[in-house]
Amino acid sequence: MYYRKRTEGQNTILIGGENQIVGASPTCNFGSTNTVQVATTGFDVPADSTAFFTTDISSAYGEGCSVKRGIRLLNGRRQILLQDDISCNRGPIEWRMHTRAAVQVNGVSASLTLNGQTMEIRIINPPDGACFKTGDAVRQPSDPSLPPGTVDQPNQGVTVLYITLPAGSYNLQVLFNPQWPDMSADRYMTPPFVPIDGWTLTSHG
Repeated sequence: MYYRKRTEGQNTILIGGENQIVGASPTCNFGSTNTVQVATTGFDVPADSTAFFTTDISSAYGEGCSVKRGIRLLNGRRQILLQDDISCNRGPIEWRMHTRAAVQVNGVSASLTLNGQTMEIRIINPPDGACFKTGDAVRQPSDPSLPPGTVDQPNQGVTVLYITLPAGSYNLQVLFNPQWPDMSADRYMTPPFVPIDGWTLTSHG
């Protein structure tokens, strides 16, 4: 009912403006190279060090929707890939994240800045019409009314970064690139597309 409790108030996929189904039974898979730091002040993360987590959350959206999400560390754990494989006969389909960073959007890319640090975000191989937009962290006009005398808690300083697509089938890859001071632009990688069902520790090189 309240914004912070609704699906729209979370960092997830929102379909048709509706809440996820409470009784959903998602399945998940994960893997890690189990990289550990030994007792030393310096540590170089191996280039092939990675970890990933995938989940099938289709049951949270009801009939006619297949929604799978995966997140993995790339490039020696210096980049992050967030991927959603979605097929749904309802819409709109929204990819949403909340942030306290200052956000600048430019089509399929966005720049987030907070406390002097910057994160560049990019949609890889964007579906037709996919682009970043920003909005306030407030309830949507179509949401049910709150009980008399109650209001949502304000989310001051919070921006919603989102992507909106109509009903359909999409492979949505969003790449997060923290701007490391010791990492030049040519060292950032663009991962290949791998369906989430095919993710392994070695699937992305």
